[in-house]
Amino acid sequence: MVNRGGPLGELVQWADLSASLFILGHNLTFTTSQNHLHSVIGAAPGKGSCPIQRPLPFDLIYTDYHGLAHLQGAMGLAFQHYQ
Repeated sequence: MVNRGGPLGELVQWADLSASLFILGHNLTFTTSQNHLHSVIGAAPGKGSCPIQRPLPFDLIYTDYHGLAHLQGAMGLAFQHYQ
């Protein structure tokens, strides 16, 4: 959203955080669509009413409020377990 007047300070913070984690040797995955999010967490497409099909392939998630809402919708009831 930079071209449309998005929050540049927030983008810089995310860039700093992701660069630092990458330099420290962490494996990073960025999702920019719900389809990609569903494939990463192993959720069936839809409203998240089906349980997660496999153990989550990550230890930690960095997100914002908007991403948290998408994650909760994708994970459905399993979100409470991993919250």
